[in-house]
Amino acid sequence: MRREDFPYQAQRLRATLIQIAAHIVGDRDEAEDIVQDVLLKLWTLCPQLQPPIDALAKVVTRNLARDQLRRRHRTQAISDWDVGCDDEPPPDQHRLEHVLRCIDALPTLQQLVIRLRHIEGMDYRRIASLTGSTETAVRKVISRARQTIRDQYLEEER
Repeated sequence: MRREDFPYQAQRLRATLIQIAAHIVGDRDEAEDIVQDVLLKLWTLCPQLQPPIDALAKVVTRNLARDQLRRRHRTQAISDWDVGCDDEPPPDQHRLEHVLRCIDALPTLQQLVIRLRHIEGMDYRRIASLTGSTETAVRKVISRARQTIRDQYLEEER
C-alpha cells in the first residue's frame, strides 16, 4: 500500500475500529487510544500491506483490546488456585507473562504474525493474505519470531 493511500483507509476504518475496541474494553476513550495504536502499527507496516486492510485492522484491534483487558483484569481459572498458598500466582502464570513480554519486545511484523498464528489460530495462508505476503515468508517470520522469543526467554531466565 502506498503511504498516500493510508490516511483514506485509516479514516474509513476508524469508527468501526473504535466500536470494536469499545465493545471489548467498555470505555470509548480507552478504545480511541487502542485504535490510535492500531493505526500506528499499520502505518509502520504500510509498504508491506495490500488493500483492503479492513480484516487485518479488525484483528489487530481485537488483539490490542484484549491485551488491554487482560492487563486490567489479571484472572486465573479456579482450577489453577492452590488453596493454602499466599497470593502469588502459579508458576505457569509467571511463564505466560514472561512469554507475553518477550512477544511484546518483537518487531511489529513479528508480533503481528505470532499473535495471528498462535492467539487467533489463523493458518499461514490467511496470514499471508492479510499481510500481503507469501506463506513461505510468513513461515520464516514466525520461525524467526519463535527463535527470538526462545532466546530472550532463556536469557532472562538465567
